[in-house]
Amino acid sequence: MHLAATHICEHASYHAGRTSMINAFNQVHGSAPASVDRMTLLLVFHFPGKDRGRVLKGRVDILTGDRETHLPSAEFAIKLPDATPPQGLPLQYIQVLNVNGFPFPRHGLYAFEVFVEGIYLGGDQVYFAPVTDQSDAPKGP
Repeated sequence: MHLAATHICEHASYHAGRTSMINAFNQVHGSAPASVDRMTLLLVFHFPGKDRGRVLKGRVDILTGDRETHLPSAEFAIKLPDATPPQGLPLQYIQVLNVNGFPFPRHGLYAFEVFVEGIYLGGDQVYFAPVTDQSDAPKGP
């Protein structure tokens, strides 16, 4: 098994074999503490065909950049399809986790670490930055 892709975005959905994602990002700006009104974590997993029909435990741990502060984890069930994938292709499972209102207690890096059955598979991160003064920024035409 492996984590084929992770994306942090404003909105994601999966329906009838199609994945849709709006406004991927890796940085947000604001005054601390703050929360993000619209934030979704899109995870794409690949599993070997022998795992078809299994139900596995997934979890996303959210940590601050210093890896010392753990924020609430998100747990979910991965129900793999019973059908055998076409020759040479892995089983694919897509998980969309809505984390609207996610709290950023302070500025810095936040990691989203993904586990299946307790095994770390990878993840993504977002940087929460202070608002900068844009008064000296170049003006448009």
